[in-house]
Amino acid sequence: MHTPLIESGPSNVSAVPRPIGRLRWIICLLLFLATTINYIDRFALSFLAKPLQQQFHWSDSGYGWILFTFQAAYATMNVVWGTIIDKIGLRKGYTIGVIWWSIAAMGHAFARSIWGFGFWRLQLGIGEAVNWPAAIKTIAEWFPQRERATATGLFNGGANIGAMVAPPILAFLVWWKGWEAAFLFSGAVGFVWAAAWWVIYRPVLNHPTLADDERKWITQDGAATTTLKSVPWSQLIGERRAWAFILGKMFSDPIWSFFLYWFPKYLGDELHLNTTQMASVVWIPYLMADFGSIGGGWMSSVLIQKGWSVNRARKTALACTACTIPFVGYAGFTHNLPVVIFLVGLALAMHQWWSANLFTLTSDMFPTRAVGTVVGMGQVGGSGMAMIVQPLIGYCHETFHSYTPMFVAAAVAYPIAFACVHVLAPNLGRVSLDLPDEPTPA
Repeated sequence: MHTPLIESGPSNVSAVPRPIGRLRWIICLLLFLATTINYIDRFALSFLAKPLQQQFHWSDSGYGWILFTFQAAYATMNVVWGTIIDKIGLRKGYTIGVIWWSIAAMGHAFARSIWGFGFWRLQLGIGEAVNWPAAIKTIAEWFPQRERATATGLFNGGANIGAMVAPPILAFLVWWKGWEAAFLFSGAVGFVWAAAWWVIYRPVLNHPTLADDERKWITQDGAATTTLKSVPWSQLIGERRAWAFILGKMFSDPIWSFFLYWFPKYLGDELHLNTTQMASVVWIPYLMADFGSIGGGWMSSVLIQKGWSVNRARKTALACTACTIPFVGYAGFTHNLPVVIFLVGLALAMHQWWSANLFTLTSDMFPTRAVGTVVGMGQVGGSGMAMIVQPLIGYCHETFHSYTPMFVAAAVAYPIAFACVHVLAPNLGRVSLDLPDEPTPA
């Protein structure tokens, strides 16, 4: 039985001075780098899909089923990783996940059939599912409420950087040593990150190099003083505010996955660009997406610092996405390359704007110990829907020889998602889950 909800507002411990220390931002940088590597690894296949399809004779639906294996594993493992991290901690859990996905990324270099690529894609999905539950939980632990959206936007920008830097790197590696080198390089970088995380990360309350004034700043909203047990998914599945996040992911994640996995192939199929030509333009939408990721988190954080309620600030930022992304529908009706690049870039920017604030809702509404589980549940919903969509996109293109239906779907998805969030969470009140070990923020 839940106790009454308590409306959350901006951090109001004005007596806490801004700290001199910046360790929390170093931790955020590590999250950014992990997300960048994550997207380089997953983007490699979509960038090379056209030449690999020609070499190994995949159909569009076959490519869709390869993507299906990734999304199936990703969807399944999000809840698992959220629970694992809540139990064994961020240091061990994050390290294990990154090493797993790095091995899987390198394994693609040894695949020679659709089944081989499907197997390694499955392993990649298992490992990469750790990233968002771990990163969001780290943000909830290492940042006060007033800084969380900004920090979330910064680390989430790694997704765009990864997709932006991947094309020229991958194109060079393919030219230099062949397509196998692209997968070997992208996977090897993850081992360097895992070593850095293992050395640098410790929990806030017992980090040996964290200055006292920065620790006080981080914990100004209240912090647990003991090790807390994780919240089981069964305690959260009936909470409508959890479903606000889950449905927000279910409508938006398939659109992001369409642009990530199919947009390079669209450029080859519809606009007849080769790999080198793709590398020269496909990074532009992801550069635009970086501004959306940082801008979305910055906007709601600034509004909160100006005295807006958390509810009003977050909902205003989310509404910007719902009103802007529908313009991408026109990209399905034109072959003008600059127009397509701009509209897709606008859509990706607003998706990241959306994600920076949607992810932050979990730490606004739920206790820290429940955040990993809630994020995992949302990732399952979003990835599960994206999983179903992948082969459907392939069959759709084989049947209609057009990507227009997917652009139209992208245009309508976010207004529906925003309506779901607002109806299920009309006020972003703090959910009390009868967790006596964790204080309720002021």
